[in-house]
Amino acid sequence: MEATAENNNIDSQELESIEKPNFFKTFLFNKIPFLKTLPYPGKAEDISGEIKGLVNDDIYEGAKVDVTFKISPFFETLHQLNVYTPNENSRTPKYSNQNIYSKDSTLLFGKIDSERRLFGRFDQGFYNNSIRVSLTNMMDRSFKNNLAGELEFKFPFMNFCLKADTENSRGFSFISSLSKKLSIGFENSYLFHHGQSLKQIQFFVNNPLSTWSLMLSNTAQIESSYVYRQKNLHVGTDFILGVSQEGKIVTEYSFGVRYALQQSLLKFRADSHGSIFGSYDQMVNDFTKFNICGSLNYFTQDYKFGLGLTFQK
Repeated sequence: MEATAENNNIDSQELESIEKPNFFKTFLFNKIPFLKTLPYPGKAEDISGEIKGLVNDDIYEGAKVDVTFKISPFFETLHQLNVYTPNENSRTPKYSNQNIYSKDSTLLFGKIDSERRLFGRFDQGFYNNSIRVSLTNMMDRSFKNNLAGELEFKFPFMNFCLKADTENSRGFSFISSLSKKLSIGFENSYLFHHGQSLKQIQFFVNNPLSTWSLMLSNTAQIESSYVYRQKNLHVGTDFILGVSQEGKIVTEYSFGVRYALQQSLLKFRADSHGSIFGSYDQMVNDFTKFNICGSLNYFTQDYKFGLGLTFQK
């Protein structure tokens, strides 16, 4: 499944109410007044998701048409049609349909495409979203299912998650504020099929205009990211240092820029693999958006070019 696009679509629909008093906040603030000075750090994957949105490859090939109908304030449906020359490396479906229902603390999301892949998600919050339960299911064209569940606790100064799925992968993660700017996290995941346990320590430094993160893992990998925000301009970098299976030191570097105007959006990205990506969005009117994008790899001499239209009513 196209997990990145799906998660972006879902996250944009979720209703966060962390600023409202909740069960944990009321109890802990009364017991430990010092906690009132610590901000809620958010979820680690959401913090790192900001830089991933700047440096990820979201370029498509050929032509794309999106048609969105907002049936009610809580429900919308999206139809996507893709026209391109098929190749063995492309997993983009010719057609996909997704439906989203979001009201208060409840979220329902479903997507199906022409490759017979199905994705569904159900989120429900309790106690003003201080506790949140999430269930997702993915089914491929061979009707193989993977059901995953997540239990999330939002404390005033910390986020804690438990995860598991039907492929026997399981894990937990937490992130906690140590001061108004600094937060630290830890993630432990066990991958049954690989027989491997992945552990990662995370550091985040948040300022009004920037966010810096450092992640250290037990797979001899270090990742550092930085995002700078100034009005309509977002700039991000991502650096990875690790050791390959052959014992060689390998590095990866990505750089991304997003600049938004009132009716348009410009994105640019480059990485150490020799790839350059660019896209431009322009609102034609209140219901129509035009998009043009392209990419070029200097080393492989490969390129992609795409045109898209989005209609929303």
